[in-house]
Amino acid sequence: MANTFQYDEKVILDALLRFENKSQYTAVGMNPLATKQFASSDPTKAKGQTVQVNIPPQITGNSWTGTGNLSDSTVTETLVPVTIEKFIYVRIPQTALNYQFEVTDQVVQVIKSMADSVMGQAELYVQSKVAAAAAANLLGTAGVEPSTQDHISAVAERIFTNSLEDKPLIGMITPRANRNFINQPFMNNRDYGEVTIPGLERGYLRTIENISMVKSAINGTFTRSLAANDLVGCTTDTPVAGAYTLIIDGITSTTGAIYQGARCTITDDTSGTVYSVAEDATIAANSTTLTFNEPLDASVADGKLLVWQTAHKENYVFDPDALTTCLVPVEESEDTTSFFYNGMGLSIIRGVTSQTDLSRSTIIGGWIGSKALQHERFAIMQG
Repeated sequence: MANTFQYDEKVILDALLRFENKSQYTAVGMNPLATKQFASSDPTKAKGQTVQVNIPPQITGNSWTGTGNLSDSTVTETLVPVTIEKFIYVRIPQTALNYQFEVTDQVVQVIKSMADSVMGQAELYVQSKVAAAAAANLLGTAGVEPSTQDHISAVAERIFTNSLEDKPLIGMITPRANRNFINQPFMNNRDYGEVTIPGLERGYLRTIENISMVKSAINGTFTRSLAANDLVGCTTDTPVAGAYTLIIDGITSTTGAIYQGARCTITDDTSGTVYSVAEDATIAANSTTLTFNEPLDASVADGKLLVWQTAHKENYVFDPDALTTCLVPVEESEDTTSFFYNGMGLSIIRGVTSQTDLSRSTIIGGWIGSKALQHERFAIMQG
């Protein structure tokens, strides 16, 4: 039914007030931080700024035999900066058709769809951070979906061995992996009694091996580079033993990018180390500098070819306390309202005028930054 009683901006504002705070996206592990606000009128003001996050210390206990002095343990505060990297948003023109919606229709057809799209962008962005951290701990065969309890147990063992903490973990898995696990006998045997576990009765996984499994429609096959030729012809250029960075040249592509999470070995590296790319690397003039999670072995020589591994499937298991995300609403104003969606702060900016065609539009979005704080608490689960 057409809206004949409210003026244009009020339709949008009232639609926001009736907005249901539930997204189709998981927002798993996106732990929001208490942060400052950034002015929406100056997009450069937020980008590049940092929020300091404290990593909880691990304190080693001691024992005393009754003689001598007691030993002190040191508590060290480790602050890690999380950089605000980009503004994720959806912008739609305010057409005459949109204004004709009643408030309820505006919620369903416009506001919720926009917010879901922004949350999808947030999830994609955060997964790129998880991929970079988890690539250092890849279990199984790259490119093969996990399907057995042993695959789950292996990744739980790796994270426990690395962290020495038995705490709840999160598994973000592909729809295919979810299907594989649900159809396995270990998820519906008599150990659970006459009735299968509640999660299976509703068609989805719950918790196994202290891992809460979450199916994500976004998960798929990891993208290693902007284009296929970005990974062709890569050779080392004056490597330094023990360094975490490596210049590579001879790349077939003149420009392009190699993404964080891509994995490679280096020809004639006697250590057999699999190096995982920790940050996106931009190619210029057939060359770039890679940053790895692992230090270069002393056997890495100049002019050696990098051999890139098969793209892995995006089945991540991680400690949510080791990942932090900052999604910051823009500064409040007469035309800007902030709200929480799936626990994350977003802003709706009403009546924004385009500088090119002077059309008016509505924007939902926010500034985002995310970082894996402890790489040893992330792993990729493969078949």
